Amino acid sequence: MRIGLVGCSAGKQAGRWPARELYNSQLFRGRRRWVEATCDRWYILSALYLLVDPEEPIDSYNLNMHHLSPASRRQWSARVAGLLRTAVDLEGAKVELHAGQVYLDYGLRHHLREAGAVLVEPAAGLGIGKQLSLYKIGPPT
Repeated sequence: MRIGLVGCSAGKQAGRWPARELYNSQLFRGRRRWVEATCDRWYILSALYLLVDPEEPIDSYNLNMHHLSPASRRQWSARVAGLLRTAVDLEGAKVELHAGQVYLDYGLRHHLREAGAVLVEPAAGLGIGKQLSLYKIGPPT
């Protein structure tokens, strides 16, 4: 199984939307297209809602990971990993990470590996401009 995790974005539509439609930044849309093409299932990483099914309706909000303390980010990471382990069997699953370091560097990678996931980071080490180019091109066929 291949699972995609996409970081949310500050760019959001006002109101209540299915999560996949709430976030409207160019980077989010590119990441979403990527995981829709490469993954069996995907989820959105949200500072407020944690792990969100893309079809789940959620309200617009104004919280991002930069608002959280390092300790809160570590707690967030543990909770997200726990929710993902409940949703899918991570043992041997490939998990594509499409999110900024603020989502990944506070334990999420560790928790996913500990659960047996194999991590894949297609945009690792790329700045925003290069990520936008990568996601515009799309995944290799």
